[in-house]
Amino acid sequence: MTVKPAPRGPLRAAICLLAAWATLNGTPASAQYAPEQDPAAGEIDWPFLFPLFGKKLADKGFELPYPAGVSLQYNYLSQDVLLDDLQIAFNGGELVDASFVEFERVKSQVHMTSFRFDLWLFPFLNIYVLAGIPISITDTTVKTPPVDSSVQQPGGNVGLGGVVAYGIKNWFATMDFNYVWNFFPQTLSSATTSFVLGLRTGGNINFRKGRQLAIWGGAMRVHVNPADSGSLSLSEAVEGLPEDIRGGLEDLVESLPPPQQIAVEELLMQLGDNLQDATIQYKFDKRLERLWNMVIGVQYTVNKHWAFRVEGGLIKRWSLMLSGQYRFGIARRP
Repeated sequence: MTVKPAPRGPLRAAICLLAAWATLNGTPASAQYAPEQDPAAGEIDWPFLFPLFGKKLADKGFELPYPAGVSLQYNYLSQDVLLDDLQIAFNGGELVDASFVEFERVKSQVHMTSFRFDLWLFPFLNIYVLAGIPISITDTTVKTPPVDSSVQQPGGNVGLGGVVAYGIKNWFATMDFNYVWNFFPQTLSSATTSFVLGLRTGGNINFRKGRQLAIWGGAMRVHVNPADSGSLSLSEAVEGLPEDIRGGLEDLVESLPPPQQIAVEELLMQLGDNLQDATIQYKFDKRLERLWNMVIGVQYTVNKHWAFRVEGGLIKRWSLMLSGQYRFGIARRP
C-alpha cells in the first residue's frame, strides 16, 4: 500500500507528540553546593530568615549564598521514544488494537524556555518551582504503513523540585529531583507527568572579587508516566486530507493475519465516507529508549547576585542548557 506522506497525520498526530513530553523535564538544576567556611573570617552577618539555621552557620564563619533566586533557562533536548500497545478509533467508536502499525523510529526534539524560582530552605536543601513553554518537533518513520512525518506542537508545563547539596572546601555534590506536569491541550485529554533525578559532583575555581568557576559531571534519569490518550479532528490532523486513506487501509488488510484484518475492517467501518468530519481517538503507552544519560557543565559566578551556566547531556539523550540566574535576599529576620 502507499499512504501519502504528510507533515501531520491522524495517527501520527496522536503518536508523535508524546516524544516531546517525555523529554520536557530534563531541566538541569544549577550547580548548588553547601556553604564554605573560612575559619579566619570570624562571624559573618546574616540578616535573613532563610535558610533555617543559616544565622548559626554564619556566626561560625560559613559563607552562605543569598537564599532566593530566579533563573531564566533555554533547553534543547533530543532523544528517541518507544511506543507500545497502540489503540485507535474513528468517530468515537470502540478503540481497536493497532499493533499492525510498525514504527521504525520516533525521534523527539524540544526547544523550551523556562522560569524557575528557588529558595534555600535549609543550608543543605534548596526547593524550587518551575514553569516552561516548550515547542516539540517530532519526526516519525513508520514501516507499516510506510509513512514519514514531522509534527510541531506547542505546550506548557509546571513543576516542583529540590536540590540536596553537600560541599567541603572547593568540592561539592548535589542530588536534584523534580516532578513536572506537561500539558498539550490540543491533542491530549490529560497532563503527562515525569520525574527527573540528577546526580552531579564537581569543584570550584576561585578568582578575585568573589568570582568563581564551577565545573561538574554526573548523570540524569528521566521517568515518564506511560499511558496517554486523546482525540483529534481528522481534518486538522491530516494536511490536505488525502483521499487514498480508505484505499490504503483496504490494501493493507490483505497482507495481515486474520486478527489484524478484523481490526482494520472495524476501523474502515468507523471511518465511513465523510473524511471531512471524521475524528480519531487514540491510546498508547510510551517509554524512553534510554532512562539514564551523562551530563557535564560549567557555571561562572560573577558575584553573589549573578551567575551563568551551560550544561550538556550526552549518550542517547542529547541536550543543551543555557541559563542566567539572579540571587537576592528574602524574609529578613525580625
